Amino acid sequence: MEAVREEKTLPPEKVYRLRGPALFSLKKGKVYVLGRIISGREKIVVPRARIMCIKTLEESVVEIVVGSEGSFEEALEGEEVVDIWDHEISSILNEGFSSIMVFGPVDAGKTTLCCFIVNKALENKYSKIFVIDADIGQADIGPPTTISAAYASQPIFSLRELKPKYLAFVGVDTPMNARDRVLIGLKLICEKVVQEKPDLVVINTDGWTRGIKAHEYKLSMATLLRPEAIILLQKEEKNELDNIVPVLKKITNLYILPSPRAAKPRNREVRKMFRETSYMRFMENLKLKTYSADTCPLMYTHLFKGVPLSQKEIDVLKLHLGANIIHCEETCDRVLIIVDKHVPKDKIEELKALYGKDVLVTVRGHEKGLLVGLLDDNLLCLGIGIIEEIDYSNKLLRIKTYVNKDPHYIAFGQIKLSERGEEISKYRDWFL
Repeated sequence: MEAVREEKTLPPEKVYRLRGPALFSLKKGKVYVLGRIISGREKIVVPRARIMCIKTLEESVVEIVVGSEGSFEEALEGEEVVDIWDHEISSILNEGFSSIMVFGPVDAGKTTLCCFIVNKALENKYSKIFVIDADIGQADIGPPTTISAAYASQPIFSLRELKPKYLAFVGVDTPMNARDRVLIGLKLICEKVVQEKPDLVVINTDGWTRGIKAHEYKLSMATLLRPEAIILLQKEEKNELDNIVPVLKKITNLYILPSPRAAKPRNREVRKMFRETSYMRFMENLKLKTYSADTCPLMYTHLFKGVPLSQKEIDVLKLHLGANIIHCEETCDRVLIIVDKHVPKDKIEELKALYGKDVLVTVRGHEKGLLVGLLDDNLLCLGIGIIEEIDYSNKLLRIKTYVNKDPHYIAFGQIKLSERGEEISKYRDWFL
């Protein structure tokens, strides 16, 4: 189905909902979008599965181009919350808070609210605003699996318009099994942002809010960073974070705002598509570079951390596994073996019983495409890359990356990507 182009004359004081993929062009009049007044000729691009709420301030002539999955419709009363957000954010900013953190479940509108806050703050003459994006799964500023911070000097329609100044590498796209990494990364980023002496820091967070572990995680985030205000977006009458609301009220100034009722959850396919398009922005102009594990210590991996096995043990392993041994080493809790071909699972289970510890057997070349973070001397991320190959004999890693500076550390992720940013596979534990 081709895109539909239509010109409309919209009456004043009406609220409309534009669902992407779509293009909105204001020809005449005045509208209110994401906390900013737009007049004259201006265009807004709404990506697939994203929604933009538009309120007319006067009679306006607009041109709308809607893709096959997009739509443009007038919102029913109570469906959109633009007026509530406008009033509440103005009141919050009038308090002069220097840091605002946004909590809320998946698809509650957290990213949209962050844009709203930035635009209202710029309107209120805040001169230096930083946005920290801690949603490692649906990242907007930096690539997925990272926490990022950017300076916002102009009004925005999307956090993707901001260029990351600081990155912290987490290596996974969900905080469930990497809570410590997220909290450490957030602390590193915040320390750098504070040194910039901003007037306001807006912190976006992920949508993991259900269950005890999520409650502990969000509470840890709040107590670690101690923002001057937290805005909690609520989708239902009962919020998934009700468990920690009393504590949050004691820790800081807590505000509970409604999420748009018409907001629809994005399915896994759409969320995957969003991550891949985000990776794609950081996978251009890749160059193959070689790094030594001796000069760039490896993080989040057992590789090159253990004691080499003796030649006698290697000969026994070769006979047992029926494969050539490329590399093998033993740590206190694991034996790591790199072979030249696939090995049956029962052979690996027998080795686990023999050694009394975990045994990881990987085929050489399987590491191709593994996501890595290239870190500086402060453990902040210079950028991401993907492994092309590992020279196990010489402890060399050949990585495709856009990063020009030499890293001090290399952190392994738990996701494999193509050079076009497509997700190939994911791993719950360390890859190697």
